Amino acid sequence: MRVTAAAALLALLLVASDLTAGAAAVVRAPAASRHVLENGLTVVVKPSTASDLVVVEALVRAGPRLEDPTMAGATFFVRGMLVRGTDRRSADQIAQTVEGVGGLLGGGTGADFTSLYTITPSRHLDLGMEMVADLLTGARFDPRDVETQRGVGLSRIRQSADQPLQRESSELGGAAGGVPVSRSRTPPMLAPTRTAAAATSAADVASIGCRRSR
Repeated sequence: MRVTAAAALLALLLVASDLTAGAAAVVRAPAASRHVLENGLTVVVKPSTASDLVVVEALVRAGPRLEDPTMAGATFFVRGMLVRGTDRRSADQIAQTVEGVGGLLGGGTGADFTSLYTITPSRHLDLGMEMVADLLTGARFDPRDVETQRGVGLSRIRQSADQPLQRESSELGGAAGGVPVSRSRTPPMLAPTRTAAAATSAADVASIGCRRSR
């Protein structure tokens, strides 16, 4: 199931930032600029001349604060599925495409947002933008990949049960951030609950992916 590109992105950040440790001098970065496209997409551009790297990051309004309690952790589940293959690329091809130009693919889930990003040499900006768009709009949600991701989620839940300090820290963080403790028991705070991870079908994941990115 495909996700409309305009609906899939809450914000697109293009940041060329200095990722080199121990920079000799501090350079004042130019101010960021914000642009709202006709399709509603918000684009924020923050230039920097400190390095020859560019970050393309998409932010989607999706996280545990916005989830149905019966599907707590679904956002985390869906984000994990995005890199497992699209209509155009397999998971291996996704990794090879980004790493082949010396780049990095990553993402994260916060209390009320989810991100997906690439870091590449600036000459590969178009590749970074195309890759992020492909992952968000062309994820295939193959049933076999859903089962693999389900195993990852359940494994993390089991691991968290053996780490009391991390579990308690997650619960406190969830309470402080306005997320019910019952929805933040497994570190990271946004990992799927055992019920959601065990019961979610491929159709559920695809449907959630569409809803979360509108």
